[in-house]
Amino acid sequence: MSDEAICELVGVLLATLLVAGLIGTMILVKRIWRLISGKKDPVIQSVSVSFQLSNANHGTVEERAAIQEFAGVLEAILEGRTIGKYDGDEFGCGVASLYFYGPSADQIWNGIEEEVRRNAPLPALLATLLYGDHRAPRKTIEINETKQAQQPLSRAATPLTSS
Repeated sequence: MSDEAICELVGVLLATLLVAGLIGTMILVKRIWRLISGKKDPVIQSVSVSFQLSNANHGTVEERAAIQEFAGVLEAILEGRTIGKYDGDEFGCGVASLYFYGPSADQIWNGIEEEVRRNAPLPALLATLLYGDHRAPRKTIEINETKQAQQPLSRAATPLTSS
């Protein structure tokens, strides 16, 4: 290896060490500042709301569309009040779930609860409030005041017949 190649290699190594050192120093300064100031990283909390589907799989196309449209309504409520964000949905095993996150699970649920209880397109089952990561405390709310008489979108009412 020539002297020029060795000098170039040493230069690249020194530059890499310098950049890594600067990044490490910045991280260390941030941690020390947080310790001194008493500030902590914000804790993200979440809420999931589950709905009963008409079958044990993913529900009907109409049910999925209705839940996704309803998610947009809830998203608009949260963003209008700047208390949380919509994070997506999940369909399976006869249940549809909508996920929301923000700085306060209680504020998120308080913001959407009335809409869920009054205008959900399908029977709402549970709301789960998670106060941090998966190890954090959680609260499960059974949603009993849903429209019990409402049938899922794919089931047609059939008249009773006597035999």
